[in-house]
Amino acid sequence: REFSDFGPPLFARRRDVSDSERVMAGRWDNRLVTRFIVRASAFARSIERYDEIVHEGITFQIDGIKEVPEGRRAFIEVTAMSDEVA
Repeated sequence: REFSDFGPPLFARRRDVSDSERVMAGRWDNRLVTRFIVRASAFARSIERYDEIVHEGITFQIDGIKEVPEGRRAFIEVTAMSDEVA
């Protein structure tokens, strides 16, 4: 599948999921699992699971998208995985 840039860059907080969190979730493998928190906007709400995120040269496949309850739906959390090494 071919991807192209879509929309403006988004500023996000990135947090890599710890090994213990991955083991507890039953998802132990060699992938980098990361959570990105972005401010909710029309563009951020248009992100789909088949989209990809490129951050610091690493391409992530989206695994899940949900609204973060704090702040009255002001943020969206995107969980993504990559086979690439940081």
